Parts: sequence; structure tokens; C-alpha cells
Amino acid sequence: MNADVVWEENRGIGHSYGYNRNEQLSDYKSSHDLILMLVDIVSRGGNLLLDIGPTADGRIPVIMQQRLTDIGKWLAINGEAIYDTRAWKHSYQWSEGKQPQKSDKSFMAGYDVAQLVKPNAKQAHIEYFFTRKGNDLYCIVPSATQQVRIHDLKIPTGAKATVLGSNTTFSCKQKGNDCVIDLSTAKPGDVPAELFVVKISGAQ
Repeated sequence: MNADVVWEENRGIGHSYGYNRNEQLSDYKSSHDLILMLVDIVSRGGNLLLDIGPTADGRIPVIMQQRLTDIGKWLAINGEAIYDTRAWKHSYQWSEGKQPQKSDKSFMAGYDVAQLVKPNAKQAHIEYFFTRKGNDLYCIVPSATQQVRIHDLKIPTGAKATVLGSNTTFSCKQKGNDCVIDLSTAKPGDVPAELFVVKISGAQ
């Protein structure tokens, strides 16, 4: 997707755009996967329109309320990396290995970002997602790690790394063409177990 083109993805929490009484729990995406989908779309320069629908008597189903509440809680801490941001030169960083190919028959057919972030012995997986705002770079990390290593990023003197929601500043060093952020010194509660954001202030 060209990050300079304005685009939007519309989808429902389940398979339907609105409420469908025939859908089961397994038909609904988890809060984690919905947040991951939001992160993926924004990192590619897009907007997410997440549709919900009331029941016949005008109620919003509890499961939809719960998903929206969870997304809101995540954004309350990490929204800085989403709102008013732009795509970086790379939407995400792949691990070593063969990257999965998209089908030519239908653009993005079978695309499931929740699967693409899972380490896989047969192919590469997405390690981080990126957004930017002003001179700051946001690195959204899908799962727990003690080190974030961003390829092809040369940081200027004075750049610093923090995790959104924490007041701790972490070591941010240049190693060759890579920027390496050491999270091993984090105290309990400083870094969430998954889907957290490392902000590199003054990275650009």
C-alpha cells in the first residue's frame, strides 16, 4: 500500500458489519487482534473504520462493548503512536527468513496480521510496526522482548527511548546501521507483556 494515498479499511468485529445473531463467540476477533489490526493499518498510512451494530431493540451487544472498551484502554496509554501520525519509510520490520507472499488473485486475500507476528520456522514474521510524528518515531512491539533492534535507523545525538505509559528512559545506542534499545533494565510494570510502544524522541 502506498503510504501517500489516503485509504481506509472498513470491517466488523465479527464477520458481519453489524450485529448478526447467528455469529458465535469464535466469529469475533479478540481485543488483542483488533488492536493489532488497528496498528497494522495505521502503520501503512490508513484509517480503520470498525463497524458495530445494535440488536433489534437498540442495544449494543456486550461483547462489542467489551472489545471497544479494551481498544479504548490501550489507546489511552498508546494513542500518541496512533493519532495524527504518519507512515514511516518502513511500515514494519520483518525477521530473517522468506517473507510470505500476497496472492495476485485478490489483493490482501487471506491477510491476517495476527498470524504474521507469530514466529514461524518456515517463514519470516513481523517484529515491529512503525509510525512517526514530527521528529519522533514510534516502534510498536507485538510481544515481550528485552531488546528492540531497528534496522536502517541512524539516530542523532540526544535521541532518547521511552515506553509509552512509563517514565523510565532506556538505553538507545547506534550499532552499525541499527538502533538498539535495551529494555533489560525495566522494572516490573515498566514494559507491558505485549503490544507496547517504544518512543524514540528526536529520532529524525
